[in-house]
Amino acid sequence: VTDKEFAERCGLPFRTPEEVFGPAGGKAAVPKRDKDGDQTNHNEELCEIFLKISAKLKEVDKFKARAFENAATTLKDYDKKVEGKKEAMKLRGIGKSIGEKVEEYCTTGKIKLMEELFGTVEATKEKAKKEAEEKEQGMAFAFMD
Repeated sequence: VTDKEFAERCGLPFRTPEEVFGPAGGKAAVPKRDKDGDQTNHNEELCEIFLKISAKLKEVDKFKARAFENAATTLKDYDKKVEGKKEAMKLRGIGKSIGEKVEEYCTTGKIKLMEELFGTVEATKEKAKKEAEEKEQGMAFAFMD
């Protein structure tokens, strides 16, 4: 029995949610790209950052990790370069928090969370250099016994 039939049997008027509340006004899904059309990922660097953050967060918070992964997928399928928070938040899978990360990236070219998780490029290079030097020094003494 359908809802409409049930309403008729009970003598009630049947109306759809659209008739009661109006057309849906939620976030629209990003349409899939046409396979024959332009396949350029206009948000490639931002997607890479979000995927790296997601991978690192999986160790600590799988829900946040999944949110960053979903945002990366959405931005990958978006057919133009995202310009800021407002535009990003209109897309499905991108809320306030990730929208702020998009805004930060659009204005500064980097994301503070990425630097907190992985360190700055300079700090990472310095750390790698120091670890290599310590390893070399340790290896030299390992053969002296």
